[in-house]
Amino acid sequence: MATFIELTTVEHAKTENCHFIPCEIQYDGPADINNFFTTTVVESEKEESKNELTATFRGRPLNGYDLNVPSGYTGLVVNEPHKRATEDLDRRLIVTHKFDKFTHWNLDRQPSQDDLVQRAFQWIDIASVIHKPVTDDPGQSK
Repeated sequence: MATFIELTTVEHAKTENCHFIPCEIQYDGPADINNFFTTTVVESEKEESKNELTATFRGRPLNGYDLNVPSGYTGLVVNEPHKRATEDLDRRLIVTHKFDKFTHWNLDRQPSQDDLVQRAFQWIDIASVIHKPVTDDPGQSK
């Protein structure tokens, strides 16, 4: 079984603001975040934490920050319009939205370089160096 993303749907995808929130919601559909979530977001007034944000979600405090998607990458929101009848069938996904930055939220703790998303983005840079072609002369690269 393989998973395919219909690349023709990328050009028609809407560009949206995305939020990565550490919770699971038993709902899959549109939400009015502009009225019920975005209004609670506040930027830090402290100079040393000027990029940090605070918000509340269902009464729980959130601490967040905006992250850019690494250069050369595009964030995608995908949807599976037709569920597979069996596990052996291929999955076909369509792109509904795309983004180049998103807000990453932590529950009850300040953002840091140790956040899993930050560490994953660091791995992208490390992986590109690890997989760079090796030459006989250490001073040259292909």
